[in-house]
Amino acid sequence: MPCGTFEANAVFFAIGALTYNLYLGFRSDTLDGGWERAQVQTVRWRLFQTAGKVVRHGRQLFLKISAEALEIFARIRERCARIMKEGGAVPETS
Repeated sequence: MPCGTFEANAVFFAIGALTYNLYLGFRSDTLDGGWERAQVQTVRWRLFQTAGKVVRHGRQLFLKISAEALEIFARIRERCARIMKEGGAVPETS
């Protein structure tokens, strides 16, 4: 365990459980195709370890990435925007 007290370890565990549940929601709501059963490490590797090149042009910074990666990010962004427009994916509780 990362901490010396029970309470701190309980908070650490709760944050980990919340993070995992948020990941499952993200995966089911925004990813498709071969991503349905992908584990956390796979998604993290395929999304965040994408090769790119930072380019400066006209006092602006740009990130150049492959067309495939751009398509994946655009699809995820579109689905996230649709979820936000619909009022979120989490049902309200009363």
